[in-house]
Formats: sequence, C-alpha cells, structure tokens
Amino acid sequence: MLPSFALAQPSREALNEASWTSGLSLRNVGPSVMGGRVVDVAVVADTMYVAYATGGLWRSINHGTTF
Repeated sequence: MLPSFALAQPSREALNEASWTSGLSLRNVGPSVMGGRVVDVAVVADTMYVAYATGGLWRSINHGTTF
C-alpha cells in the first residue's frame, strides 16, 4: 500500500510552483546571539542558576520567582 500512496502524491516541483511561497528565497535566521536566550539551567538543592547567551548568570533562591 505504501508504494501506491507515494505514487499518488504530486511532485515536489509541482508543489513548489503552486505554493504561495514560491517567490520567496530561503535564508538562515538563526540561531543567533540575542538578548534573553537561555543557554543553560542548573539546579543545586534549592538554588537555580540560569545562564544567558549574552554572558549573564542569574541565581534564584525562591524557585524562580525572583532572580
């Protein structure tokens, strides 16, 4: 059944020509260094540490309510 189902699908070229995105070109938009991006989280006992891509390290001792 799978081969007959695969044959019933339109070709990739036909889908690309009919798509509303056919006029758009592809571009890479990430990952990048931007403010607020979390790169690591560590929990030791009741203390939470959060590291950010911009170099910041935050510590919370109340389950993340405040840093």
